[in-house]
Amino acid sequence: MKGSIFAGASVLAMISGLAVAGSPEFSSADLNEDGILSKTEADAALPQLTIPDTDRDGVVSKSEVKTVLPDVDFEADDASAIGEDEYQQIVQIVEDLMAEEA
Repeated sequence: MKGSIFAGASVLAMISGLAVAGSPEFSSADLNEDGILSKTEADAALPQLTIPDTDRDGVVSKSEVKTVLPDVDFEADDASAIGEDEYQQIVQIVEDLMAEEA
């Protein structure tokens, strides 16, 4: 239980500046317009999350996002890439966390 509370507090601390800065729409975040979020694109669009690229393939996967946002509920929690739907879920969770903090 203490771990969950600490993890939640850590996530809130990481994203505290995100709501102020705002998150770009997926079409703006996906700079090369390939329909998936690369590590570089994620770092630019969601810098406070520091999503790891654990397999070093240059692409952000659902399982990698789950390491920083464990409560995100993707349709499949696998190594597939983050697309527009998943990106919108991430942004919504960040907004929800920020609303809870306020």
